[in-house]
Amino acid sequence: MENQRYPCIVINVCTATFQIVGSLLHRSTNPLIQIFHNVLTSLTFFSDSSEQSTGTMNKQNKQSMLVEKTCEYLLKNIDQDLNQEKIASAMNTNRDRLSRAFKEEIGIGLGAWLRQQRMSIAKEKLLATDSTVCEISASVGYYDQANFSTTFKREFAKSPQQYRKEGRRKLL
Repeated sequence: MENQRYPCIVINVCTATFQIVGSLLHRSTNPLIQIFHNVLTSLTFFSDSSEQSTGTMNKQNKQSMLVEKTCEYLLKNIDQDLNQEKIASAMNTNRDRLSRAFKEEIGIGLGAWLRQQRMSIAKEKLLATDSTVCEISASVGYYDQANFSTTFKREFAKSPQQYRKEGRRKLL
């Protein structure tokens, strides 16, 4: 990896390793997310029958599937005004179970994960489109532009306008 001319991402999931080589600058991560999703959902994990008989694997699989299904739902509805009650209802579960599943499976809360996804998508759109900040904020589920700008600045230490201006300057 030392002699590569391009940055790369290496993701190791249990025994499956994925490597993406090439510039990811100014590229949408959505196709990348879809590829990972397709590969990960096609993997089959085997365990011995004693482990399955305890019910532990069954609970973990259900929890993993709940988180996966929730992530898919959230990414498809990223532009919607979502809260944990609405999301839990859409997933046919309760808020506490969904929150606990996210913390255990992903390591962060549902709200934090959704905010990260929204900010990541907004960042891409700021550089890749000529949409206004107001349009971008609405497209990622923030209908109050001031709230969007505050969240963006807290996440990236720059306002959306500053980020766009500096990002475009680097392209020239």
